[in-house]
Amino acid sequence: MKTVQVQSKEIYWGLLLVFFLFSAAMGTGGYFFFEHQKKKLKQEEWNNLAAIADLKVAQIVSWRKERKGDGAIIMETPFIEQHARKLLRGPTANEDKQAFLNWMALWQRTYGYQSIFLLNTMGTVRLSIPEGKGISEPYSRALAVEAIRKKEVILSDLHRGEPLEEIHIDLVVPLLGAGGPKNLPLGVLLLEINPFEFLYPLIQSWPIPSRSFESLLVRPEGTEVVFLNELRHRKNTALNLRFPINEPRLRAAIAMRGMDRIIEGVDYRGVAVLAAVRRIPDSPWFLITKLDQEEIYAPIHQKARYIGILIGLLIAGAGLTVGLLWRHQRALFYQKEYEGEVERRALAQHFDYLSRYANDMILLMDEDLKIIEANDRAAESYGYTHEELLRMRLEDLGSAETKSLLLEQKKKLDDLE
Repeated sequence: MKTVQVQSKEIYWGLLLVFFLFSAAMGTGGYFFFEHQKKKLKQEEWNNLAAIADLKVAQIVSWRKERKGDGAIIMETPFIEQHARKLLRGPTANEDKQAFLNWMALWQRTYGYQSIFLLNTMGTVRLSIPEGKGISEPYSRALAVEAIRKKEVILSDLHRGEPLEEIHIDLVVPLLGAGGPKNLPLGVLLLEINPFEFLYPLIQSWPIPSRSFESLLVRPEGTEVVFLNELRHRKNTALNLRFPINEPRLRAAIAMRGMDRIIEGVDYRGVAVLAAVRRIPDSPWFLITKLDQEEIYAPIHQKARYIGILIGLLIAGAGLTVGLLWRHQRALFYQKEYEGEVERRALAQHFDYLSRYANDMILLMDEDLKIIEANDRAAESYGYTHEELLRMRLEDLGSAETKSLLLEQKKKLDDLE
């Protein structure tokens, strides 16, 4: 009976060990599968962000070149130089003035400029389209003076004009006279560009549907990062939203510190994002394309939930199987115990019968030769009481030779088993 109990405990602990090993293997496998999928998904989004950022940088660079190309065409057009000299050097006929205004209006409509101004070398407006509109001082006047001094086309940074605080970019074209001293400046044409017409839509466009994508333009300004465009998740931010340039995890601040790559961190909302940072050549601008990490990992998190449910079901199934096996094992154990009890009772009844009617000594011993039962004839023959015999072993009833013989016989019986 003790052997059966030991075997039952060994099976129990063995099944329990198998269950825990299976559960650990499933959990570990699920975790590494999730991490592998997450890393793969992150790499894919990194590649997408990098490709989009590079494409937008190329588009912005091309757009800036086109605007400067407009300025170069104006500088090389004789009609503009001739009529500008008349208008800027002294009184001129109304038909000359109207002809130049007509050209300015045509250029404005054709190339999408917000306003066009003709300024003399002192920065005073002589003509404008729309008529009567003034320039933003002193910023635009300073640009006009710089363009005249350098004798080259200047494309300004984004800035707010006066008095309406409109955001625009200035294309400043020096007009160089050819009739008098060589390349003597006559004045400038200042063309205002509305960034809401092309630049901002270009920055914010995205090739695929997304609920958190965003591209933004930033520049350093002293010890701060200035956001140049209107943002998707916050209003009235252009040239207003600023952060310290030493902000450790802010993507825009990292861009200002010279990091031109794919990085993780937080955006202006404090939300974890994956971002690509690129410099815009020949400008103080940086472009950042970004996606919320929550959106990036949403598919894998959904898949992880399914995997977790599957692993849970497998572990529950394994636990149920172990439970059923253990229950079956316990049933076998109790069956054997019951059968043993039936055998003991049958043996006891048989022994009682023999004890009652037999004239011989009858002793019942366990496997260690300890006396567990004796009849009355044995007690009378050996001279012990029934209780005394039950505390003795078989070898205690004979001589040393008898004990040796008994041990030899027991060994033979054990070998037969």
